[in-house]
Amino acid sequence: MSLLRTVAVLGGLAACCPASGQQITVKSESTSKAGSSFLRPPGQGDDPYAPSVDWSRIPPWRQVSFFDIRAQGKTFVYVVDCSGSMGDRERLIRAKRELRRSIGEMRFPQRFHVIFYNDVPLPMPGGLLSSADTASRDQLARWLNLISADGATDPRGAMSQALSLKPDAVFLLSDGQFPEGTVEALGQKNAAKIPVHCVDMSGNSTDLRKIAKASGGQYIARP
Repeated sequence: MSLLRTVAVLGGLAACCPASGQQITVKSESTSKAGSSFLRPPGQGDDPYAPSVDWSRIPPWRQVSFFDIRAQGKTFVYVVDCSGSMGDRERLIRAKRELRRSIGEMRFPQRFHVIFYNDVPLPMPGGLLSSADTASRDQLARWLNLISADGATDPRGAMSQALSLKPDAVFLLSDGQFPEGTVEALGQKNAAKIPVHCVDMSGNSTDLRKIAKASGGQYIARP
């Protein structure tokens, strides 16, 4: 074997074989790893940090997002904290803004309901799931102007009302710790395992993490 051919093969280059004219190619390590799950966009392949859902295949009228949590379905209830601490750092303002955006992107035949809470539930007028149409969105916008930050934090009554509507999913937002026994109480009320997707505006709520995990929902911190 000539010195030139030996160097070419050992270096992983294409080398011409004098007898057959065939080429020898060496597959680089970077090519073999191009399909690694760590290089794929979130939500695809084997990404351990995102649900394995191809959202491009879900029609718009079968999905909704709230603070970057995506959920499937046609009926959704938003349970939103309006306790006194939600007045800090514009948390309630941010929550209202995201509510308008999320519900504004819903499509027929999707339906929604909103329940604010402090130490008592404050449901949207009507008490039932509303069609995602212009009239319902206008009613929501007027009602949001009446909600202010005040009181303590107890989601149990509001969550009981939300689960009784049997939606496809519930979004639960809070910035505080709940009364002792809240996680267990909500688990008992949610025997049907309706996903409860939790938005944590404090960034350190162990209760919200537990509620999301127990129901098969998602958790996200948005302090």
